[in-house]
Amino acid sequence: MKQEKITTLKMPGETEKEYTAWLFYCGTGSIDKLLRAWKGVDQTLTETRPELVGIVGRLGEPPSRTTIVEWSKKFHWVKRTDLKLTRDSEILQEEIEKRRREEAEKLTEAFRNLKKIIK
Repeated sequence: MKQEKITTLKMPGETEKEYTAWLFYCGTGSIDKLLRAWKGVDQTLTETRPELVGIVGRLGEPPSRTTIVEWSKKFHWVKRTDLKLTRDSEILQEEIEKRRREEAEKLTEAFRNLKKIIK
């Protein structure tokens, strides 16, 4: 049996609702918190951001806990979340290094300018 490739993108056969549930799971860290967040999205987001009414309407009511557990197993949520966290961490590290290089370049340029002024 061929093993399915784990990805942080939408998996083959995964619906928009299933993918959105996984994104909620990544953000909340557990199935129970995911369900609480999903239930609160309809009320809270549509009150504060009316432009999201269409998205919330498309996703519909939150599924049952049993359904979420099935999706979690079917689409490898734990492994995908680990992969996402690793990739997010790598991106942050790259950003930090980029900013450090930029700051070092700015300091070097400032010292060069200071030397020109002092001479």
